[in-house]
Amino acid sequence: MAKYDGPLLTAYDVGCGSGQSTELLSTYFTKVHGTDVSRAQIAEATKRVKAQNVVFSVALAENIPEPANSVQLISASQAVHWFDLPKFFKEADRTLVENGAIALYGYSFPEINIPEFKKELKDAVDHVYSVETKGYWGPGRYSVDAEYKDIIIPYKECIRENYYVELNHSLEYFSNYITTWSGFQQMKKDKGNEKATDVITNFQTRVMDVLGKECEPSTIDLPVRIKFFLLMARKQAK
Repeated sequence: MAKYDGPLLTAYDVGCGSGQSTELLSTYFTKVHGTDVSRAQIAEATKRVKAQNVVFSVALAENIPEPANSVQLISASQAVHWFDLPKFFKEADRTLVENGAIALYGYSFPEINIPEFKKELKDAVDHVYSVETKGYWGPGRYSVDAEYKDIIIPYKECIRENYYVELNHSLEYFSNYITTWSGFQQMKKDKGNEKATDVITNFQTRVMDVLGKECEPSTIDLPVRIKFFLLMARKQAK
């Protein structure tokens, strides 16, 4: 199959949230357009991202406000599992240039990567996900857990790849990350602040017990490994 060899004029980032993934594309494309259904997220992205060639607007994933055959890349980071896929893929096909690409990517829950305590630490995170926040996740969460293996882009030329990133975070930072989960936020909304605080306190206590530490969570360093998964396909000539 032929690769796209023209100018990189436009990248379109769907479900862009606060614009973190959108901003990364600004170095490579003349224009980057990030969209989201949330006006609050678009307001935050507009305030946060300073690159002059990046624009943001409110739009549905299934209604791409770009001309036909004008976009070289359509991307979605940790978002495609919320889309109406047949309608989204139809719009993507309309707006992509010949040999343009769709890149759908996401990431699994970070893993605390201490080999001798790997199972115990994974169980601590899984307890928050599978027990404390059970029933509070949207139906799209299954696709993330499945690493988008249930999603098929309707193009013949398609690849799936995994990448890993190693980081270091404090236990406090990792705990704060858990509070950003949509399932955690829904649980908090339903059961209240006291329950949410108890879940985090119990998680921290469980991790410290595994590690044999008694100190402030902000002083406990954790090596963290994050798995990213990519599903990418190219539009062929009709």
